[in-house]
Amino acid sequence: MNDMKTSEQELDDEIAYVNQHQKELLKTYKGKVIVVKNHEVVKACDSFNDAAIFAMEKYGDGVYLIREMTEIAPKLPSSYLYGI
Repeated sequence: MNDMKTSEQELDDEIAYVNQHQKELLKTYKGKVIVVKNHEVVKACDSFNDAAIFAMEKYGDGVYLIREMTEIAPKLPSSYLYGI
């Protein structure tokens, strides 16, 4: 049996982590753009651009989540999330 997760599954896990911990994360990071890797906030930035630059330099093509911490979670089409 193959225990390796696909990139989509890894991203789904990161999204689920942020959604499950939304209230706690908002207390600390409200108004910031966070980079999440392996269920951990690894960076908080003032802009999406800064978060994207950090993530690309640190993780390249790896799987990570960039999310603006607002009261309402963003609703993006899956094609945007998965780069289709």
